[in-house]
Amino acid sequence: MASIWILYSFLTLVEMALEPILTWVPIWYDIKLAMVAWLVLPQFRGAAFIYERFVREKIKHYAGKLSKVNQNKSK
Repeated sequence: MASIWILYSFLTLVEMALEPILTWVPIWYDIKLAMVAWLVLPQFRGAAFIYERFVREKIKHYAGKLSKVNQNKSK
């Protein structure tokens, strides 16, 4: 469930950054609705797919680096 909120927050952040461009896209809100439905609906498991494919790998990568830094600091 947290993966849905992480990805929705990212979508909102991208939307805020690209707002001047997206105002010229007439079907932006329809596209956003479809993306959010894909993320949330259990039939599609979109949030789980993106989280497992992209976000989880980055978290593992940086968690490993952080644990090494913490081990070096404790010595």
